[in-house]
Formats: sequence, structure tokens, C-alpha cells
Amino acid sequence: MAMNTLPAHVRPANPMYRAPRTAGGDLYNGHATPRAKQRWAVDQIVNVGFIKGLVVKARVLTPGDGRPDIWALWQPSTNRFYQFQPHLGLTRVDSLAEAMEA
Repeated sequence: MAMNTLPAHVRPANPMYRAPRTAGGDLYNGHATPRAKQRWAVDQIVNVGFIKGLVVKARVLTPGDGRPDIWALWQPSTNRFYQFQPHLGLTRVDSLAEAMEA
């Protein structure tokens, strides 16, 4: 009988057997994969680089263009608005409406 046909709780420990890699903090070969340390949801506080205490105001979906979604952020201490796209950067804008433009 092939090893992969045995249930996981019966399968013998074999260093040659590699568990499939799963995202989201599950175990991968005995090591936990890291989870995000911030919750990117509306009204949650996040940090982007050296700018701390940004409040997520909206998420603007950008389907079909192959680019990440846009996040509209607000910094309460300075009353400034920002537009953030992962891997593309953080841009300061004048208003929430401008931050939500795709």
C-alpha cells in the first residue's frame, strides 16, 4: 500500500514525506507559518512603514487590472488621508473621495 493512501494519524513519521504547504498559519513540516500582525478591515488601526496609527476607511476593489486592491486610510492625529496599494506604495491625498479613486 502506498504511503499517501494511509490516513494522516496512521502514517509513520518519515523525513522524506513532505506535507503540502498551506497558507494562513497552519503547520508546514513542523513549523508554523506567520500570520499577518494587522487586521486590514474597515475601522481597524494599521501601520504602514513609519506612518503609525492609520485607520482603514475603505477598500476599493480593482478587478481585472492585475494590480492589488486600493485601501483608503486616514490618520486621526494629523487629519490626513492616504491611498495605499500593497507593493506599489502609500500616497498622501487631499480627501477620502480622492483616496477611493481607482
